[in-house]
Amino acid sequence: MGTVAIYARASVDRSERRISVDRQLDRCAVLAAQHWPGAPQRTFCDNNLSGSRPDVARPGYDALLDAIRTGAVDQLVAHEQSRLTRQPPQWEALVVALTRAGIGEVHTVLKGAVPVAPGNRLVGRVMSIIDANESEVVSLRAVAAAAHLAGTGRPNGGRYYGYRRVYDSDGRGRLEPHPAEAAVVRRIVEALE
Repeated sequence: MGTVAIYARASVDRSERRISVDRQLDRCAVLAAQHWPGAPQRTFCDNNLSGSRPDVARPGYDALLDAIRTGAVDQLVAHEQSRLTRQPPQWEALVVALTRAGIGEVHTVLKGAVPVAPGNRLVGRVMSIIDANESEVVSLRAVAAAAHLAGTGRPNGGRYYGYRRVYDSDGRGRLEPHPAEAAVVRRIVEALE
């Protein structure tokens, strides 16, 4: 019985609590156990790392590729195809590695099996393009929202030492000095002057 590779990735996890990654790994493990009862499972993950940017190194993904290329795994499970990559060229490279390893499909929790065998690659290819486009659209929305908030003098999220978030009667947030923390900031500034 071959080893099942399970891959999980979360793009944004500022708290580094791994909640999304761990949830994905749990769901993938259940799916793997259903398809291949008793098969050993090997997990790979990247937390707080983008799958859409080619300049982002993902050690878990690279280790997964090595395991596929060396024949250390016989099946691949991911929560959804976009967790593996949001880059069409990277998807194509993965498909080649899977094909050479004799793995004919990627099993996903959300959409079922994604065929990668020659002649059956269209769905995966189209999904990789859709995933890349979705990532671009989300980025554009985030930039536009941040610009709008900045233009109206509103904070765009995060926690800033020396300030606290308060909410107006309309539910809109703004920052105001946090008395105790602001005093610490003033002492630091005075010490630097």
